[in-house]
Amino acid sequence: MRILIGNDWREGYLDEHRLDGDVRIRTHALMTVDTLHDLYFVRERSLWRLWNYFREVGLLWVIRKVISRSKESSRNQKFLSVGLGVVVEAPPGCRIPIGAPVAFVAPAHPRAFERIVLPVELVQPLSGSSLPATPAHAIALTDGRPLVDGVASEVFGWSPFSGSPLDPERLRRSFAHIATALLSQDWTGARHLAVPQSSPVAERDGSRPVGTKPAAALFGYGNYGKAIVLNNVRRSLRVAAIHEIDPTLLPAGRDGEMLWDTAPFPRDDEHYDVYLIASFHHTHARLAVHALRQGVVAVVEKPLATNGAQLDELLAAMEVTKGRFFSGFHKRYAPLNALARHDLGTGPGDPVHYHAIVFEERLPARHWYRWPNSCSRIVSNGCHWLDHFLFLNDWSEPVGIDVSRGLAGSELANVSVRLANGAVCSLVLTDTGSSRVGVREHVELRAGGVTVTIDDSARYVAENDKRILRRARVNKMTSYRSMYRTIADRIVRGEPGDTALSVRTSSQLVLDVELAYRAAAR
Repeated sequence: MRILIGNDWREGYLDEHRLDGDVRIRTHALMTVDTLHDLYFVRERSLWRLWNYFREVGLLWVIRKVISRSKESSRNQKFLSVGLGVVVEAPPGCRIPIGAPVAFVAPAHPRAFERIVLPVELVQPLSGSSLPATPAHAIALTDGRPLVDGVASEVFGWSPFSGSPLDPERLRRSFAHIATALLSQDWTGARHLAVPQSSPVAERDGSRPVGTKPAAALFGYGNYGKAIVLNNVRRSLRVAAIHEIDPTLLPAGRDGEMLWDTAPFPRDDEHYDVYLIASFHHTHARLAVHALRQGVVAVVEKPLATNGAQLDELLAAMEVTKGRFFSGFHKRYAPLNALARHDLGTGPGDPVHYHAIVFEERLPARHWYRWPNSCSRIVSNGCHWLDHFLFLNDWSEPVGIDVSRGLAGSELANVSVRLANGAVCSLVLTDTGSSRVGVREHVELRAGGVTVTIDDSARYVAENDKRILRRARVNKMTSYRSMYRTIADRIVRGEPGDTALSVRTSSQLVLDVELAYRAAAR
């Protein structure tokens, strides 16, 4: 498929996956309504930022991050557009049949594209109208910014994965403006993007490589999947397939020795030994359950579930499967944990009090972490520190929770948790402060007259009433490398995965704190 990236009309991209109920449209003409700037983290090009990260994590991790982020430049070019086209695929019984001329809204897409997949709510049949004349074998592209007030505001940056409902009445009024503008537009002066021959619809490409290592599929080819997951599992696992819903994140000149697919979930003919899950948060549990029901391995980046029903289904699958489940909580694999346990002098079940102040970068206004399906910052990020607290306390049962919030607009969360073994956690999450080197954290662990302080997962100090017991420093990215390499090695050796107790205790606490956080807002 062809997509416009910058001013380059490029070939070789995969088509978007068509979900049940969606239609696929061959584009005839497009109007750009607005540029979307607030969907993703887009880093400014700054030598100061590179220098700060270099001092924090070292040259290797900086290079990996720069390469990964540079490959996201095509993805970052998203626009709100309206257009005209013809339906080329539709589900059985759809109110918009194949061959129908339509007007449509593209809420967060490249500036121009040969084909698009949309839910029927964003498509309007042109009853009694024909498509306006444009040059043959080309797509007409023009500017339609005056239309910005005629498009329902909730469409800007909308995704079918967000969990945000569309308002049919507002969309009906929007299409009254959109259809009129498109059909009355003089397209003779538009830019014409050549389509000398329609490319075949292709949602996947390539082939699965063969070999002796366990075959793995990665779901989610964003920065984390590329820079963290793939770089650390390949020595033990054979990555056979990559699933990513956004075609612009996948290379146009793809490696044919791997299967590339825009479907968000596995297809019926796909079977792997390992599922590496780093996709949208609300899809984690479903993908993990699929893997477990096949009797294979699920490696799941946080969070493990975004609601109680997902957690129940996951735990039920763990009870009956021969498969294994590994949680992607990197703090469990931090090398400083062993030092802390030794210096605190705690044994199994002994209480370790946990106090953390965490700064998170403020999210772009339309970032997917803000979707209803993604829940709040508690589920998205706070789960790391809640899980670490439980891990250090050997999954002692939570017996008390208190959550308060900061002033409106600050998105500050103040969380207190008490465990059955007497351990107490206080966690403050805020996005107010400096983003010089990204997420910052100050953690204190206390037990038996000893205090351990860990700053930014890198700088360690243990002290008692008399003296400094130990100082240490590690690269804060070490825990990510250790996590995926350790998990991959355990998979190959056939060792067991996480216990149901750890999955239930950690996820249920996160979900309970999430509910309390929402209640505090009311």
